[in-house]
Amino acid sequence: MFGLFGKKSPEELKNQTFTTEDGDHYIGELDVDQPDGFGTFTWADGHIYKGQWKWGKFNGKGKMTFPDGSIYVGSFKTGKFHGKGTLTQSDGTTFIGGFVKDYLDGEGVIIYPDSSRYEGNFKKDKREGHGSLHGKEEGCYVVYKGGYKDNLENGQGYMLVTNEETGEWVKYFGEYKDGLPHGTGAEFHSDGEQRLGVWAHGEYIGEWGTELPKKMQRKARKQKKKIQSTATSQSAPIDDGKIKDFQQYKTLISNIFKE
Repeated sequence: MFGLFGKKSPEELKNQTFTTEDGDHYIGELDVDQPDGFGTFTWADGHIYKGQWKWGKFNGKGKMTFPDGSIYVGSFKTGKFHGKGTLTQSDGTTFIGGFVKDYLDGEGVIIYPDSSRYEGNFKKDKREGHGSLHGKEEGCYVVYKGGYKDNLENGQGYMLVTNEETGEWVKYFGEYKDGLPHGTGAEFHSDGEQRLGVWAHGEYIGEWGTELPKKMQRKARKQKKKIQSTATSQSAPIDDGKIKDFQQYKTLISNIFKE
């Protein structure tokens, strides 16, 4: 793509310009026959990169503008988003944080067009580990703080859902699995109603000590072994109703808010 020039003197290699057969255009510094230093490359399809180069690839600080209006500003390495950066998509969604090989990875923040906000850990663009979410869903304000796995609430967590119109609210403290209460938990309502016990896939199934259905227990044990072997999730395994008194439960709740 960039093999258009033979060897030139250092002065001749500065601020060179060329256009490829595909209509792509480059202006900037060259080393031998490829971009190296600072330069701007404009593709015929509308992509524009302006920033630092090394041996023909984006490397260092730069700005990439996409045909749909999305913009990334930050660090690059060997042609990919890598390091600290900000990606603003055309719909207004903004990603701020660390990137690894084009993926949002590590600590970061997502701000959505409706002002909803997630702040926490990511792995390959997905919420993974510990995080907090403040947002809106079906006429309600939603606040969640706790564990995530594969973009869904998993492990220990706290959720508060408040109706925008009536102000009525529901709080849940406890275990989650695949985005739903699953395991030991406690639910409190603004009208004074409360339930303490065990949930299975979002459904309350009984007081503390109630056993999960056999299939769920086997799956929970497999999940526990997987978590222990990989050590990749910050979420706690399903408890299967082992908590028997309120003091133990208070300890469980306090662990949710440990950084």
